[in-house]
Amino acid sequence: MNPVQSWLLLLVFVALAMRGLDSLRFDRRDLYYGFAAFVLAVLQQSFHDQVSLDDRWFAPVLLALPVLAGARGGIRAGFVGGLAVWLVIALVSGAAPMNAPGDAPQNAIVLCTLFGAASGGLAGVLRTRRPLGAYFAPMLFLGYFGMREESLLTVGSMLAVPVLACGWAALLGLALAEVPVSAEG
Repeated sequence: MNPVQSWLLLLVFVALAMRGLDSLRFDRRDLYYGFAAFVLAVLQQSFHDQVSLDDRWFAPVLLALPVLAGARGGIRAGFVGGLAVWLVIALVSGAAPMNAPGDAPQNAIVLCTLFGAASGGLAGVLRTRRPLGAYFAPMLFLGYFGMREESLLTVGSMLAVPVLACGWAALLGLALAEVPVSAEG
């Protein structure tokens, strides 16, 4: 997929998502997810000199953030949170999609943004029907790895990242869940 195709795919995806959403604005919770992604991406870059998806410590949490947004806030929160997270990661990594062709891996950034927003939106859809199933949305990134290079699907460390992201999303989602207060004191 070349950069023009990936940009067109992103525009089609945003247009389809906006059709079902009442508004595509950032609220305070979306900014919290973006700020968390910023902190994690800066930490990853300071420890490993780059932001990447093959890291076992930071990458699973970065993949889990949009899913956590969708599982807690619905489809709009997941989609917008996914966009916020991956645009912040693109800016921190120095590979912003607005660079000239050849300067940065634009396809990877646009596709990661697409898959991040899709995983957050999928978690938002599944949160009412299959609440625990929403936390398996990071497995969509296996499709991203297959689109980038199918040999990545045979690398154990790359397969472990989405699985760990599922665990982080479930752990954080269940830890941050609101506990109903009973009338009995």
